[in-house]
Amino acid sequence: MKTLLCRTGTRIATTTAVSVLALCAAVGNASTAQAADASRHLSDGSGYVQYQDRGNALTVKDTKRDGRAVRVNLWTDYGYMHTVNMKLGAGNSETYYLDLREDRHVEFVAITWDHNGDQGGGPGLGNAQFATRS
Repeated sequence: MKTLLCRTGTRIATTTAVSVLALCAAVGNASTAQAADASRHLSDGSGYVQYQDRGNALTVKDTKRDGRAVRVNLWTDYGYMHTVNMKLGAGNSETYYLDLREDRHVEFVAITWDHNGDQGGGPGLGNAQFATRS
């Protein structure tokens, strides 16, 4: 390498090559709009929802023995809608892998939900809402 730098006419080429390599490294390391992982506890402590950008994984956990499940509704800015019902009972969690487009706005609304009518049916008091990018 030292001999190349000392030869006439190669110094510029080598300096240019080094500059191009530095530029490529800088561009390669430039941060693009990255999605963020997000999580929320339901307001009454009855559940937990976590979204992980890697794999578009949505984990839903039921944390309270109240006869209700945890339901998560999600919407995207391109019209995709999906509902997840985690009915495995208190202390259990389940992970759902979503088919979401990259770098899009996603909104999540999680609520407790009585599926079998034991608590009067329909939504409960627990809720959480958050948004992130896929």
